Amino acid sequence: MDVRPELIVRGGETKTILPRTHQLSRLVIEPTGTLNVVQRSISWLILHVEGDANIAGTLRYQGMRYGNETIEATAPDGAALSHQFSVMTGGYGGRGGSLASNAGGAGARGGPGYGGGGGGGGGAAVTSAGPGHPARDFVGGDGYFDNRGGDGGNSMGAYINGGLVYLRVMGTLNFNGGVIDLSGLKGPNGSPGVNGNGRTIAGGGGGGGAPGGEGGVFQFLANNVVGLPDFKLEGGQGGDLGPMGRNAFGGGNGQAGPAGPTGYSIDLGK
Repeated sequence: MDVRPELIVRGGETKTILPRTHQLSRLVIEPTGTLNVVQRSISWLILHVEGDANIAGTLRYQGMRYGNETIEATAPDGAALSHQFSVMTGGYGGRGGSLASNAGGAGARGGPGYGGGGGGGGGAAVTSAGPGHPARDFVGGDGYFDNRGGDGGNSMGAYINGGLVYLRVMGTLNFNGGVIDLSGLKGPNGSPGVNGNGRTIAGGGGGGGAPGGEGGVFQFLANNVVGLPDFKLEGGQGGDLGPMGRNAFGGGNGQAGPAGPTGYSIDLGK
């Protein structure tokens, strides 16, 4: 006879599991206990419980990879699971500073999952002078000297999305006092522009911040559900703007990235 294991997290204890299918006889997370799921993944967490489940502590799954790929799985009860995360546009990069008639380069617009790079600063030395170069996508523009613009933050491939969870309980699922945390994480910051010296070199523009991670998805189905948990499904904060370098005359900071979208939960029994 195939006997399923129990998964019990005692109060004050933290356990970590892999994001895969776990077939259990019973699931218990006591108050102040935490069940974490390994970050840096692209997989559903599937918890199939033959008996009862009591979640009075915290179930936390964060750090899935950012991108618009569709993530699919099939649960032991035959449920077909599928979710596609969204990709947002990051903040724009700031213009590089200018000296005399030597203009700084333009910052780039943010793109899918990344902030725009900052423009390079202009320069006016005794023996040479010239403008800064514009940024390209998330790469900061070169300055006339070494006064380049800051790179934009890039969320693509970063592990900042909230997790995907399917919980199937054949008995009673008690959520009283529980927390389900599938919130997104903060997006990467824009980089600062290189400083100018105020005499012959203007500072570079700051890079734009990347979008924050999207909140995750929690799907559950039980023969009997008691209470509801505190769902934490909000998107992550956008990446901070990259500041312009010092002495970026006429230049600018980048723009902060947008917060990620909020995730959702579904009681499949309703």
